[in-house]
Amino acid sequence: MILPSDIIEIGVFNKTHGINGEISATIHYDELDPEELRCVIVDVDGIFVPFFIESCRPKGRESWLIRLSDVTDERHAAPFVNQTFFALRDDSEMQRVLENEGEDGDGFYAEDFEGFRVSTLSPDGTSAPLGTIVDLDTSTPNALFIIRLDSDPDRTVLVPVAEEFFVDIDVERRTLTLSLPEGLID
Repeated sequence: MILPSDIIEIGVFNKTHGINGEISATIHYDELDPEELRCVIVDVDGIFVPFFIESCRPKGRESWLIRLSDVTDERHAAPFVNQTFFALRDDSEMQRVLENEGEDGDGFYAEDFEGFRVSTLSPDGTSAPLGTIVDLDTSTPNALFIIRLDSDPDRTVLVPVAEEFFVDIDVERRTLTLSLPEGLID
């Protein structure tokens, strides 16, 4: 049985592609070669199920076309649409990517935080959930995270992408803890 602690989120299947069972996928790690993975893991009715990659090929700069074993047509590929997929933490390709991440100094950018869950750290040291980074506003000289609030999902707030606000980044869990000046999100 595969446990949540055994896996790491690596991407999302977007939509089916063609009639032969290929699925367009976005992968969160630039250096990751999905063909080198032993398998990908998908949550199927609450159970983490491994699927072997039969073939894959890049589709532009941002996505891949992946065909899983036993997924032979569009009908079989359809249940994977909009599904998050994972890799085993102990997979040698995943280990290589995680070890190399950040070594070149330019491996993580503000846009890489999209989808991260954000918490804020109060002056007394307690952490409170804030929301999810849904986009990045680069229309000003200082980039801003656009965060959809947990307390009001119809509302977003803008938070400067400033290193001095960062308290903790957990890439594996896709979480970010910020220490923000009082009144910034009010």
